Amino acid sequence: MVRHIIGITLTILLSGCMVNSANRVSTSDTLLLDPSIPENTLTSPLVRQFLSDPEITRLIFAKNEEKLQLDLLVAELEPMVTASSSAGGIIEDDDQGLSGTVQVGLSKDADLSNLFDVKKDIIENDVIISNGELIRALNLKIHAVLVAVNSLTTVDHKIEILQQGMQEYSNVKKLIDKSHQVGVITKGQYLKIQGQLNDIEMTLENLELQKENAKQTLSIELGKNYQDFLPVFNEGLSKIKAASFDKSLDDSVLKLNTAILDNINNNIILEEKSKLWSGAYKVSLSSVIGGDVTGFLGINLSKPVYDGGRSKARIALLQSKRLQAEAEEKKVYKKVDLAFNSQQANKSTAKKQASLFSEKLEDLLAIKEDLEVRQNSGKAQLEDVAQNHLDIANVKIQVIEADSQLLNSKIDYILLQQRAYDYILTGNEMAQIIK
Repeated sequence: MVRHIIGITLTILLSGCMVNSANRVSTSDTLLLDPSIPENTLTSPLVRQFLSDPEITRLIFAKNEEKLQLDLLVAELEPMVTASSSAGGIIEDDDQGLSGTVQVGLSKDADLSNLFDVKKDIIENDVIISNGELIRALNLKIHAVLVAVNSLTTVDHKIEILQQGMQEYSNVKKLIDKSHQVGVITKGQYLKIQGQLNDIEMTLENLELQKENAKQTLSIELGKNYQDFLPVFNEGLSKIKAASFDKSLDDSVLKLNTAILDNINNNIILEEKSKLWSGAYKVSLSSVIGGDVTGFLGINLSKPVYDGGRSKARIALLQSKRLQAEAEEKKVYKKVDLAFNSQQANKSTAKKQASLFSEKLEDLLAIKEDLEVRQNSGKAQLEDVAQNHLDIANVKIQVIEADSQLLNSKIDYILLQQRAYDYILTGNEMAQIIK
């Protein structure tokens, strides 16, 4: 007796084919770095430069990933359809038999506790948090560039002042050398003047080093063609100098703090709802070939009975995180308050310093005129003339340094406010980055 059994099974899975949801989110138009978006739509070279930063790029992709999570959440709520069939035959000598079954089933999450809305809110808050982190990274980059540009400008001004002072000092130094040779100036006086000259040269070398460091920072942050972007940042520094500050924070900070707290609360809600009933609707039809069709319509329900205190522990942990987030929010406002008061004090001090420096410089210039008259008549001490040139240069450098420090404190303050971008990028440029 020869018996052959021949069979075939076919299973088809259709997920989400039954519902064309009007709320489905299309993310293809939200991916800023999607290959389908032409690069030439990013019209600003500065924006392209910022988007080449690895950290900013990472945060943009992280934000877009959060948006894709929403598509996934919507899909998981839609029905899942499965179809399967099996058919086979038995061949025994001259007898042949054929049998088979066909089954179709549909299942859909019942969402009895309305978890979808909570999860959707969490994802939307995650996008807001990602936006806040992206703006923070952008502000840090802009802050580093602003500080470097301010340093570069300050150093250039100092070098210019010192080189001018060195030129005037050198003219007097020639006369001092001759006076020393004939014994008019003592060796101690001569060495003191020579030491002052050496100090100036060392200061110039240090300034050149600072200049190179600033250039290196700019090259790292803006690329080798950083000079192309200097006009934008110099204009930004001018705006910062003229700006009047308040204690407010950028909207992105407020939204970020709110989103963090909302998500902690949402996760607490999810934990509490995890103790409730959950279920899924089930529909199925099956038939044996040549037989009747049978069907099933119902719902599967489940409810946790005992979890060993896991949910309670997770809720306690989330409540602790909420307290930390609230404390961190208060800390930020306190830092802004202190920094604002410091800004006001710095502004007042800068005015007083400017007045003192102006008076001191005016006195030194008057002394210079007097020394020139006395030098022409042979009555001035050459070391006094040389010292006067140094004193004038030092006061001018002190003025430059004080202005630079005040500007740096303002740059730090706008970083604390998370508004550094507002002084550099236009609204359209920001829209190309934050989308």
